[in-house]
Amino acid sequence: MDLPFAQHRWRTEAGVTHRLVSAHKNEAFAKEYGLLVQEHRLLRRAVFVIGPDDRVAYVEYVKEQLDEPDYARPLEVVKAVLR
Repeated sequence: MDLPFAQHRWRTEAGVTHRLVSAHKNEAFAKEYGLLVQEHRLLRRAVFVIGPDDRVAYVEYVKEQLDEPDYARPLEVVKAVLR
């Protein structure tokens, strides 16, 4: 739910080059995917892998907001769906 300027700052600091999107104007995505932390108006941490067929191939909802997701498993799924 970060504003675009905050995303840009993070993107620059992290050296991220892929395109980002923000849900700050509309909560629909957050609600539809079970990500909205209503009391703080934040998105719950999650990882989605979408296959080339536009189907969700992997989902991980991180239990604690400050925890990192499992990065290895979604990368395995990405490799599998691209084969």
